[in-house]
Amino acid sequence: MTAETQVKALLDKRIKKYKEAAEEGFLYPDSQGRSRVWERIERKISRVIDKNKTGSSVPALEELSRWHLGYSQFLRVHRNDPAQQKTEYIKACWYGYLALRVGDEAYECVNRPYMLLQEASQYQAQCILAGWWNEARELGQRLVNAINNCPFDEEYQRYRGTIIDDGFEYSKAGWFLLELHCKQHKVDFDRDKADYPELFVPYQAVLEHWDSTDLTKIDQLVYLLCDMHLQQTEQQDEDTPEEDVEYFEFDEPTLWLYPYEILAWLALREHNGLENPASYSHPLMNQPLAERVPGAPFEKPLLKEAQQLLKKVRELCPDADLYSGMPEACLDG
Repeated sequence: MTAETQVKALLDKRIKKYKEAAEEGFLYPDSQGRSRVWERIERKISRVIDKNKTGSSVPALEELSRWHLGYSQFLRVHRNDPAQQKTEYIKACWYGYLALRVGDEAYECVNRPYMLLQEASQYQAQCILAGWWNEARELGQRLVNAINNCPFDEEYQRYRGTIIDDGFEYSKAGWFLLELHCKQHKVDFDRDKADYPELFVPYQAVLEHWDSTDLTKIDQLVYLLCDMHLQQTEQQDEDTPEEDVEYFEFDEPTLWLYPYEILAWLALREHNGLENPASYSHPLMNQPLAERVPGAPFEKPLLKEAQQLLKKVRELCPDADLYSGMPEACLDG
């Protein structure tokens, strides 16, 4: 199967799923504005707030980020509503930022939440794509500090015990984005403490030329990254034995055709005054979900659910620095 055929098959599958969701009112709102998944999320948030389940605040923020990201894609592909798509995408970016910030800042207090490096780096990448450069730098530094300050666990004989543990070897796009952060801000992390990949193909080649001015070279590197992205969109069969389960970094449907790691790298190049190709030869880059949402930097949103969840964390974790540097309009009342 060629890359172009694979992209078309994935996009057709995604559109079909969007249509089914729209008709059922299951994942995203139907014509009456109802979504059973959103109603379930609202009930979960109410339980977190009403029952002092502070440890569930970070997963709730993550779930909100995932839902709004999926809804933004649904609006782009199925309804062709760019204005509402932008609104939902901004929400996804902000919830992701909050999930990592709150999870890291209140780590000990909120029952040690854990997220994969892939998830954490996606939230940082989305801050880049939102034009929130201060927040992107902050999250990148939190990940660097998480690795550098990772204690050695005598029982397990390895470094562990942070929001991202010691990272994860197979979150290669996550390590790629962290390496880009280090190059941009001239910082580093201790790879001896990290579950760092032994083979870093093709990301190492991209890192060596990340700031190249050769646009033909950049298109070639984007092609390599696109192929890797598609390779990592596989999904396990439900009856796969546990011992045979493999890890695929982009197996979630919202990530199949959303090359955020590539888009973030290209946005970082632009931020540094570097030119990018006007078009790309890989078909993954020539479909709607690879288009950057226009208008960055975005205004940070005021979100009722975020206010409620952060207020609950602050009540039970008064020493956690949850608010410094945030726009006043985004704080809880």
